[in-house]
Amino acid sequence: MKQVTFIKNLVKDRNIAAIAPTSNRAVKKICSKINFDKDITVVEFGPGDGVLTKVILARMSKDSRFIGIETNKAFVEELNGLQDLRLTVVEDDARNVLAILDRLGISDVDYVISSIPFTFFSPQVRSTLVKQTHKALSQSGVFIVYQYSALMKKHLENSFPAVYLEFAPVQVPPIFIMRAHK
Repeated sequence: MKQVTFIKNLVKDRNIAAIAPTSNRAVKKICSKINFDKDITVVEFGPGDGVLTKVILARMSKDSRFIGIETNKAFVEELNGLQDLRLTVVEDDARNVLAILDRLGISDVDYVISSIPFTFFSPQVRSTLVKQTHKALSQSGVFIVYQYSALMKKHLENSFPAVYLEFAPVQVPPIFIMRAHK
């Protein structure tokens, strides 16, 4: 998706917090947190136009699975255009992750990745999203959150025993990458 189209979606959809797609350097940094040496199931909350999604799909094994949960119709159409059999795009809210996985016949996932704007949500909605994500993950699952703020660290620590925070000045504005291990 072109930068102009991305910005048009930003103006129309108040749930989009990014002013530009995730940079290639940030994508590489996020992907370094994922073990691609085995078949995995990944859920991405708010994949947007698929910058990170495309790289993960390119690195995943042929028997891996990727579920993108996106609320923006234009982004859903863009993602569906990828035409990858491992990719399932669901136009829905991340808070419904457990119901979505149930409909897809998936009991748990290895990774949940999120760039959705948690700062836009109330503390109660943040807590609900973290708890739903925790339930969706396998016993060794990891929740990777990347944001312009480290606000989510304390919410992650309420549900996950191990949370790691990394400042990543690999794009403008810089991001924080948080990994919560189940």
